Order: sequence, then C-alpha cells, then structure tokens
Amino acid sequence: MKVESKKSTPKIKITLATKEDALQILQIQQKTWLATYPNEMEGITKDDILSLKIISDERCEQVQNQIENYSDTIRIWVAKDSKSQIVGFCRVAKIPSKHELRAIYILPQFQGLGLGKKFMEEALNWLGNDEDIFLHVAKYNTGAINFYKKFGFEIACAVDASETVSLPSGKIIPELKMILSRYTTT
Repeated sequence: MKVESKKSTPKIKITLATKEDALQILQIQQKTWLATYPNEMEGITKDDILSLKIISDERCEQVQNQIENYSDTIRIWVAKDSKSQIVGFCRVAKIPSKHELRAIYILPQFQGLGLGKKFMEEALNWLGNDEDIFLHVAKYNTGAINFYKKFGFEIACAVDASETVSLPSGKIIPELKMILSRYTTT
C-alpha cells in the first residue's frame, strides 16, 4: 500500500526588505522571469531573459539604495522562509497622481501558498485609497492577470512598446496595463 505524504506548508514571514536582501531579491526576479517570460509564440527564449543581466553589481546597488532610502514613495517587502531565505518579493511605488504595483515575484515552488495574496494586502494597504493603482503584466501571463482580477484590477489597454521591457535581442515582452480604480461614483 502506497502512503501519500502531504506537503507541509512552510512557515513564511513577510517583512520590509533590508539592504542585505538586495542580491536575493534580484535572484528571485531572475528565477521567476526565467519561469514566466520565455514564450514560444512571442519568440522569447530563456537566453533572451538571461541577456538582461538582472543580477549585476549595479542593479544590486540600485535595489540597496531604494531600500536604504525608503521614503513615502517606495516599499519593497520580502517573504522569507524559516531559514531566512527569500522566496518572493513585492515592490510598489507612489508616484504623483498614480500608484504602481511594480512587482510581485514568488518562486514557482512557493506559489499557491497564499503569499501573493499577503503581498497584495500589504501593497494595497500601504498604497491607500487616494489614487488609482496601475500595473503592467505580460499579455500571455494569464495566471497573473486572473490573480490581479481577483483584487478588482481590470485590463485598461495594451502597453506602448516604449514602456515595455526591451530585450537586448530587440524583442519586447508584450504587456497589458491593468488598473484598480480607487474612485467611486455615486
């Protein structure tokens, strides 16, 4: 008789990122991009993603500076396992007259555990209700699109090529702009 073992949910803690988290944040970004953005129909390969050089000393320093200089305009949260390894992160920004959800990246093996929901709750709470919230999502990332729709985001339009990720090969990751309207009409 075969006994199935149930995978236990690891203990994950969400906290504000610290300067020391910068390298792991970039590693999470690269791993999730490699798992998400290659797309045969769009002609985007893993080599295209690797060519972005997501992990570099310069990018690490940029993330460290963002974290070190937290202000009223940016926040980065990380999800850490019991060994203090980062398994996901969320980055948001308050820009004059709009707010942006810039990233929710979770390692594939930690998806489906409710971390995205926890990140979204942190982000929406911090961003508040005074401005609409925008995000960009790859048009073929249906899992993310459906996730954002659960929180009230709606597809607004295709993103202009000048605002999308340009790969060194000249290819672009086609994106949609989604919006969570914070204004109600009565």
